[in-house]
Amino acid sequence: MTEARLDEVKRAMRETNDKRLYERYLCISLLLSGYSRKNITEILGRGLDTIGIYIQDYCTSGLEELNMEHSPGRPALHTPEQEQVLYRTLVEKTPVDVGFPAKMNWTSGIVRKWIKNEFQVEYSERGTRELLYRLGFALLDLPTRWPKLILSSRKYSNKNSKW
Repeated sequence: MTEARLDEVKRAMRETNDKRLYERYLCISLLLSGYSRKNITEILGRGLDTIGIYIQDYCTSGLEELNMEHSPGRPALHTPEQEQVLYRTLVEKTPVDVGFPAKMNWTSGIVRKWIKNEFQVEYSERGTRELLYRLGFALLDLPTRWPKLILSSRKYSNKNSKW
């Protein structure tokens, strides 16, 4: 029985082009070949918890369970309610309305500071831009007299804009 399972895993390893999936298959292959979980963690360079998840998924549902559609990534730093508050604030107010000095347009830097002040959550510049993009905003590069990037709703922005 173990030989048949091992053959199935090795066949799957040969057929996949996905590096992450290959690593999961390799984990199961090593387990079925008699390696301990501790040895597998050393070979793959993954934590015991990660290896345990791979093994549990395989034991529960077979090879299919190891195939992830996408990486879930890091959990969101904010709640859906906070996201709605952010969206409404950006659409309905200017930076001056929420306490920033004499700024008529939202920049990713101002949004980042507002999020930190309002929700006590700190985003990187890139993380802020990605959040804004997910909310439906685009960053527009303006002429040199306005060197900062300004937010604009994608539905109203120029289709030929850089973003």
